[in-house]
Amino acid sequence: MNTISRIASALILISLFFFIPVITVPSHALSFDPAVNYGAGRHPASVITGEFNGDGKPDLAVANYDGNNVSVLLGVGNGTFNPAVNYGTGLTPTSVAIGEFNADGRTDLVVANYNSSGVSILLGNGDGTFNTAVNYGTGGWPYSVITGEFNADGRTDLAVASYINNNVSILLGNGDGTFSAPVNYAAGNYPFSITIGEFNADGRTDLAVANYYSNDVSILLGNGNGTFGAPVNYAAGSYPFSITTGEFNGDNRTDLAVVNYAGNDLSVLLGNGNGTFNAALNYGVGNRPRSVISGDFNNDNRTDLAVANSYGNDVSVLLGNGDGTFNAAMNYGAASWPYSVITADFNGDGMADLAAANFFSDNASILINTTQFMVTANAAGTGAGSVTSDIGGINYNYPADNAGATTPLDLGSTVVLTAEAAVGSVASWTSCTGAAAGNGTAIATCLINSLDRDTVSAARFSYLPYTLTVDLNPKEGGTVRGGGINCPSGNCSQQYAPGAAVTLTATGRNGYKFRNWAGCTIPAGSVCTMNMNRSKAVIVRFIGMYIISGKVTTQDGLPMPNVTMTLEEAAGGGQPGVGVVEAETNILTATDSVGKYRFTKLPNGSYRVAPGNVGFTFTPSSQKVTILDGNQGGVNFRQVY
Repeated sequence: MNTISRIASALILISLFFFIPVITVPSHALSFDPAVNYGAGRHPASVITGEFNGDGKPDLAVANYDGNNVSVLLGVGNGTFNPAVNYGTGLTPTSVAIGEFNADGRTDLVVANYNSSGVSILLGNGDGTFNTAVNYGTGGWPYSVITGEFNADGRTDLAVASYINNNVSILLGNGDGTFSAPVNYAAGNYPFSITIGEFNADGRTDLAVANYYSNDVSILLGNGNGTFGAPVNYAAGSYPFSITTGEFNGDNRTDLAVVNYAGNDLSVLLGNGNGTFNAALNYGVGNRPRSVISGDFNNDNRTDLAVANSYGNDVSVLLGNGDGTFNAAMNYGAASWPYSVITADFNGDGMADLAAANFFSDNASILINTTQFMVTANAAGTGAGSVTSDIGGINYNYPADNAGATTPLDLGSTVVLTAEAAVGSVASWTSCTGAAAGNGTAIATCLINSLDRDTVSAARFSYLPYTLTVDLNPKEGGTVRGGGINCPSGNCSQQYAPGAAVTLTATGRNGYKFRNWAGCTIPAGSVCTMNMNRSKAVIVRFIGMYIISGKVTTQDGLPMPNVTMTLEEAAGGGQPGVGVVEAETNILTATDSVGKYRFTKLPNGSYRVAPGNVGFTFTPSSQKVTILDGNQGGVNFRQVY
């Protein structure tokens, strides 16, 4: 048995010994279509995405471990791919990366060849085809390769993790598709994976290496001239196999994620921005993870992680919370033994899709992201109305259904939320994840154009106030108060919510008396209750309080005291439409010591005045007196013998 076979057998035994099941936590929104598989070469070990033929659509390159070649699958742009075209490499390629090596603006490929101890450079022609591989030695069973710019000359360089030599080989690019001889830098024990980042804010490219047997990560800070500092190691999990970078907690510092093959978990190391990292936090993934990539799979602007689980035949997605922590893994099926995972938007819908290289099924799985986004419409306020959407399932009445409504919609959907006020209310959008229109009217809209994440919008229904107008007739006759109304004279108005009950009280001034209400909902003497189911006007009438006076004398003109005088309403008297409805009939008074009498506080109208003493005759015997606005009345009586 050769060395490779012994290592493979050992890995299998370790895998069986450490098997830990992962509980899949479903999500209401994140989803992928079932995997669609495309043939590659024999035993694909690594996959990368790039743009190989100038059509702006992502393509795939797959390194085939036992095929000694790389498969190129050109993307159609709708999530499908053309059949693979294979290009020879070195022996047992384990890793593939893209770069621009000869300054022609075309994407090139580099492949790490495990058993030929070197890398293959395949220069791209820009039409989806590649030139014959040119090989560069690295030594030490290279397992992973990454491209970067290490010496600030604008040319693409290479970094290769060499499995047996426990080091990293740096090959500086010459800019013409060729590379300088490798320079080696120590790493940890059996480095399996390498990535680049900017870890200490000096503008220079640094390296991070996952060391399989030392269970740690080596950080090599770049000097900016193509050289690197000594490694500083940070503990990871059990048998770290793959490493990637990302920004996980919103501090604009580069963080690391490492999948641990034997631990069936993922280590997250948050960066401090000075080249150091915090202790690892571990998250369970699938069975025997071999590859990790960062992306944003639910369009919430937080970095998520995707992991290829070789024994689980699936890909785990861990949604990031944006604070450096991650949710439980959700698993999505691939084919047999996915060794590598990459992300890109393969169908042009704006969502990050996944591609996995499947070692034992000799193919690449494409998982199209079908995540839908939740559109939520809430409502509040003292009014009433309905909220609907032109697509989706939002249709409810407020306040009867005051919990709001939510509907799932596809990325890029354009949805119009409509808040339609009930009679007596107006509608507005107090928050609209889009463009609001018609606020403060009967119908207000919220346009969410090209939906790209979960949204929550809020409508408000407010009562359309009704106006109560109060008129005083005559304007100087009195006052009306109550319910916010304060009319000292003339007229006034106040606004009320629909359904409000407003109680008004009329009070006459000196010389006036409340007479009646016109337009009152519920009159009760000088008190009026108005039910505001629409805008209304009410008139309060006052009548003047006037005097009828005179004197009673003998035939000789002498005073006749203590003569009883009778005042009563005259039939048909008074002003048209007014009358003397409040006048009391048979009001009696007596003349004073000099024969004078006086009836006071009389409203407009016609009255009959007569002396009432029995046994005497007076002239006139009675007298009709009409009082009009502002006039006093009077009549004198004289005894007749």
